[in-house]
Amino acid sequence: MVWLSKRELAYYLLLLNRFRSEPFNLGEALDLLTLLGSKRIAIKIIKRLTKRGFLKRENHYTYRVVEPSESLTNLLIEYIAQRLARYMKSSGVSVITSVDRTTRTILVEAPPELCKRIELLSGEIIHVHCREAKNSYS
Repeated sequence: MVWLSKRELAYYLLLLNRFRSEPFNLGEALDLLTLLGSKRIAIKIIKRLTKRGFLKRENHYTYRVVEPSESLTNLLIEYIAQRLARYMKSSGVSVITSVDRTTRTILVEAPPELCKRIELLSGEIIHVHCREAKNSYS
């Protein structure tokens, strides 16, 4: 998973500053963003920001900026799930992770001896639920 580049972050913050939670169309966004770069790059970054959850597409041409805390939390959930799976795999233990963005929950299927440790990641913002794996992964 790739985090935002400096340019993507700058474009997101410009859109947030200009439109806040108001809907805007692609033309309005391009009027603003093409002051800093080409139209092609601006469209590409709008697509990336939408895919990563920083912009919400309401219809073919209309978008809305997602609040920073919500966007960053969604990015963090994906990151934690991927890092957990990679770290456990490199330690010789297989875990299965899935993410539910609507409830901000990471579901993990792991050996029972790891579930207590994995659930330490749970808090107010992100919820981590671990259940015992059906098969032994060791």
